[in-house]
Amino acid sequence: MATRYLSLSPPRDVAAGMKFVEELIKNADFVQDQVLEEILKRNAKSEYLKQFLHGKFDKENFKEKVPIVDYEDISPFIERLTNVLSDQSSKLILNAEPIVELFRRQISDWIIDPESRKAVSCILTKEIPYLANEIEELCKGESWKGIIKKLWPKAKIIDTVVTEEDLLKAIITAMKTLESLGFFLHDYTSYNETSSDPGHYVLFWELQHAENTSLLDLDAFVMEKCCASLEQSFDATYREFRNMKDVIGPLEIRVVKQGTFDALMDFYISQGSSATQYKTPKSIKSEKALNILNSMTIKSYSSKSLPN
Repeated sequence: MATRYLSLSPPRDVAAGMKFVEELIKNADFVQDQVLEEILKRNAKSEYLKQFLHGKFDKENFKEKVPIVDYEDISPFIERLTNVLSDQSSKLILNAEPIVELFRRQISDWIIDPESRKAVSCILTKEIPYLANEIEELCKGESWKGIIKKLWPKAKIIDTVVTEEDLLKAIITAMKTLESLGFFLHDYTSYNETSSDPGHYVLFWELQHAENTSLLDLDAFVMEKCCASLEQSFDATYREFRNMKDVIGPLEIRVVKQGTFDALMDFYISQGSSATQYKTPKSIKSEKALNILNSMTIKSYSSKSLPN
């Protein structure tokens, strides 16, 4: 019978990526054994492991012969490494691949938010035994189903599922229902709402009526139908995730007062945008801009059904 093997290279598209993660979780024990075997195969001839394994790299031999150690136990090997890095012909001390440089743990320059840098700094500069204990307890369960949400409860995946082009096409389709009632879309923007669990898409719509009918008179059923139409127009990846439990929440339309997008334009111009070249951003990232939109919201509607 052929030896079972699970590819550990993640695919690039989102849907396949989710299935890849689910497969890893479902076969966690097998994956761990496979990764351990590959590590031992690569490094069994290193000076450190050779003294224990003697060329045998199976899991049972590893568990029986290789002791649990801390930094102090292997510090002599690390010290030797620092002295031979310039010698490319040096023997393999700790691992199979020659080590050409040792790095200290440091915060990457791309982390620019002060609070984020502070949090990462705390992790890098000290041990957090209680966190290790929490992770251990979470992983002790009989099933690892839902483990990602338990380990990273604030993790969201909605940021890259819908493109601006997809959104525009979906809005054009959904607006056909409202146009038949005399409403037209003056302007719109979107926001990825990640403070809720699960996260969901929010659209801010500034509507106008040919006969100046009050926006408060909008029919809730019609607006919910618009929400459903939007979701149905999104691509297969979005629809697949929407049908998964606690992955993406129902799409929401927030109808704003007339003049809202003028106020939004004034804000961006005050922040340095050109008045002559200004275009409404179709995805909101600024917290202050979001506050303007929320403060001028008069009605909110959500999809009541799942897309096919």
